[in-house]
Amino acid sequence: MAGLVDTRLLGRPNKYSGNRDEFPTFKYQLISYLGAIDPGLASAVTTAASHGTVITLTEMGDDNKQYAATTGYILSQLLGGSALTLVMNCEQGNGLEQWRRLCMREDAATSSNKVTQLQLLVNSEFSGKWETYVEELTKFLLDVKRCQGKLSEMISDTLIQAMIKKNTPEPLRTQVMMQTFTSYQTLRETCES
Repeated sequence: MAGLVDTRLLGRPNKYSGNRDEFPTFKYQLISYLGAIDPGLASAVTTAASHGTVITLTEMGDDNKQYAATTGYILSQLLGGSALTLVMNCEQGNGLEQWRRLCMREDAATSSNKVTQLQLLVNSEFSGKWETYVEELTKFLLDVKRCQGKLSEMISDTLIQAMIKKNTPEPLRTQVMMQTFTSYQTLRETCES
């Protein structure tokens, strides 16, 4: 089935230089692009992304060696910055391992990135000024929803409440610290009123 589409007529995915917010779009476009070239190539890349250990050329059959070489050529043209540096430090000609390492580093669905995303959220700090508090609270809660979407799991309501309380300006902070709220939404309403 290889060669179903003339790649000269097919638009290439945009370059990716290491901005994690752009990785999900890049990943989707790249896998779609590879699938248009050869469905087996897209399947090999998808499988490689979730492979738990290093993928070496010596353990591959001929088909996968060809997929690895093709993926490596394509990645070399579509990556820049820290993303390109990462794949350049992989086994030469092994695009499947290059893709696996890139996904491990960039994809929010991997466990190390889940921890990083959660750490960024937990370490959120507001300015402490009433003038910007409601805006900062709204942005924070949008970040919570975005993070939950990326992590594919819910962040506990108690943890969200603790982060809101920590960032509430005085004198309201002292008041909300001593109160119990049924949900972070109830706490939000109290803080905004």
